[in-house]
Amino acid sequence: MKIELVQLAGRDGDVVHNLGRTLEAIATCAADTDLLIFPETHLTGFVDASGREQQRRTRNEHRLRTPRNARYRFQ
Repeated sequence: MKIELVQLAGRDGDVVHNLGRTLEAIATCAADTDLLIFPETHLTGFVDASGREQQRRTRNEHRLRTPRNARYRFQ
């Protein structure tokens, strides 16, 4: 099994940007990779209380539904 550890510079509270970087990493990983591992807070970053409301508002945007379908595109 080939595992890749991914460390990307994200933006705190900018889920849309971080998701784009995540999908780019998935699309460009080695063809024989079986598992990609991202840091646990990569999508959200470290968000303070004022940033949580913004995350709630953007959670249902269509761009954030992409990870659910990503596995089908990259199989």
